[in-house]
Amino acid sequence: KRSWTTTIRIPLAPKKSKVELEQLRALSALAQEEEVTRRWEQRLRSLGTNFHLPDKDYEHAYYASLAYILISMDKGMLHPGPLAYDYFWYRDGAYMTNALLQAGLADLIKPILQVFMKPQLPTGEFPSIFDINYRGFGPHEWDAQGQALFALAQYYRYTHDKEFVKLFWRNIVKAVDFIKSTRAQHLTSDFEGTALYGILPPSESAEDLGPATWHHYWDDFWCIKGLRDAAFLAKELGDSSKAQEFQREGDELLEWTKASYLKVMKDSLVDWIPNGPEDIHGTSMARGSGPGLWPGQVLDPNDIVVQTAFQRYYEKWIKPFRGAYFHQGRFWPYGFELAQCYTFLGQRDITNEILRWHLQHQTFPGVYSWAEQIDTTSLWFAAGDMPHCWVAADFMNALRACLLYEENNRVVIGAGIPKDWLRGGKTFSVENAPTFFGTVSYAVTVNPD
Repeated sequence: KRSWTTTIRIPLAPKKSKVELEQLRALSALAQEEEVTRRWEQRLRSLGTNFHLPDKDYEHAYYASLAYILISMDKGMLHPGPLAYDYFWYRDGAYMTNALLQAGLADLIKPILQVFMKPQLPTGEFPSIFDINYRGFGPHEWDAQGQALFALAQYYRYTHDKEFVKLFWRNIVKAVDFIKSTRAQHLTSDFEGTALYGILPPSESAEDLGPATWHHYWDDFWCIKGLRDAAFLAKELGDSSKAQEFQREGDELLEWTKASYLKVMKDSLVDWIPNGPEDIHGTSMARGSGPGLWPGQVLDPNDIVVQTAFQRYYEKWIKPFRGAYFHQGRFWPYGFELAQCYTFLGQRDITNEILRWHLQHQTFPGVYSWAEQIDTTSLWFAAGDMPHCWVAADFMNALRACLLYEENNRVVIGAGIPKDWLRGGKTFSVENAPTFFGTVSYAVTVNPD
C-alpha cells in the first residue's frame, strides 16, 4: 500500500472575511467525498439494472466501472480511457456498448451507434480507429467489421427498434461485402491444402496478439459473429434472401476457421486452439480464442476440443498466477473476458478465481480501477490507460454473465455465481435487468441448511 501527503494552497482575495476563512478551514474532505459518492451511487442505480450481492466488492466494482465509462465519454462518444487514448476504437466501443445496454442505457447507445456508422469507408471497411471528426486511420484490423455489426445487432436485441436499424441497412450490406472480399484473398488455389485456406488474411488484429504479418483467429471469430448478426438483422428486416446469404457466409468462415486450427493442432502436436497458424505457443492463444465463446457464441462449449483448449489456457496463463492473466510479459485485465468464457463452459470456480484476483489487486486500490497492463512485480500501472474503460466494460460484462446471460432462446440464471454465495443463509438479487426477451428480476434466499 502507498500513502502520500498533498499540500494545497488556495489564494484568498484580500477582502475575504475571517468567517469565510474559518468556513473554508472547517470543510471536511471526508464529508465531501461521502456526499459525492452518495450522489453518484444514487444516479447509477436509478439508470436501470440493480444488483444487490453478498460480496460488496463485486457490486461496488460494477457500479464504479459504469461510472468510469460514463465519465470518460468524449463529445458523446465512448472513450477507451480519460488520458492516453484520445481516439475511438470499434473494438473498445463494442464491449462498452454491450455493457451499457445491459445496464439499461439503450437511449444513450442510440446516438453512439449513429456515430459508429459514419467512419465506414466506401469499400465497406470500418477503420479500426477514428477521430472526433469521424476520420478513420490506423492499421487494418479485420475484427472491427464484426464489432460494428455486433454493436448494432445488440442494440436491436435489447430494444427491438426496427426503424432505427433500417437506417443502416446499406452499412450492413457494405460491411458484409467487405468481409467477403477480404476473405476471398485466401480462397484461391494458392492456399488450397494449407491452414490458411478460407480464413481472413493477416492484420494488426487486436494490436497485442502479434505482428500484422500473422493470421489471427481472433479476426475470424469476430467476423463470424458479425456475419451471423448481419443475417439476424436481415431476417428481422424481412430480407430472407440476404439473411440466407449472410448466414451462409458466416457458416463457411466458421467451417474453414475450424479446419484451419484443427490442422495446425494436428501438425504441431498440440491440444489447444492456437492464436493462429504462425503462433502456436504464445500467450495470445487465450485472448485469440475468447471471442469464439463470447461474444461470438460460435464455438460449442460442449466440444471436447474447445473444453481442452480453455483448460490449457488456464493451466498455462492463469493458474500459475492465481487468477491473473499473464500475456506478453505482463498481467492484462482482459482476463475478465476469459472469466466470461469459463462461465459459459460451466467452470464457475475459474471465473471467480479471475474476478477475485482482480478485486484483491486493484491497480489503484480502493477505487476498483485497473490499468490496461499491470506490472507483474509491483502490480502497478505498466501501460495503456487507467481506468481503462474497455477493462471496466469487461468486468461489467463478466459479472452480468455470472448472474444471467442469453443463450439461443433462453436466459441462463446464476451460472457463474460463487459457490460461497449459496451458503450460510445469504440473500442476493437482480432487479430490472434488460435481456433480449424483456426485463428480468430475481431474488435468491439460501436456506442455512
